[in-house]
Amino acid sequence: MNAKLKILLVLIVLLLTHNQVVYSQNSPKSSRKQDKELINQQRKREKEAQKEYDDAIKLHYKQQGKKTEKRMKKNKRKTKRKKKNKRPPFWQKWF
Repeated sequence: MNAKLKILLVLIVLLLTHNQVVYSQNSPKSSRKQDKELINQQRKREKEAQKEYDDAIKLHYKQQGKKTEKRMKKNKRKTKRKKKNKRPPFWQKWF
């Protein structure tokens, strides 16, 4: 009699929990919406990171003296000009 009672209790508990699991699920968002949300969140993080980086560079420039700041700007323009005329690496043409 004890074994029958235990089996009966286990079955009742299983049936009760099964119904709760089925009804407790919310309708999931479509995969497109999830992908869009993930992409938007990633873009926001990238924008924030870029803004922080730009702010850090501006702060760095402000901390310099006038002559140093002028020299830094001059070197920055010079490197941009040299990079602009640089030939692309050979593997970029291949792929």
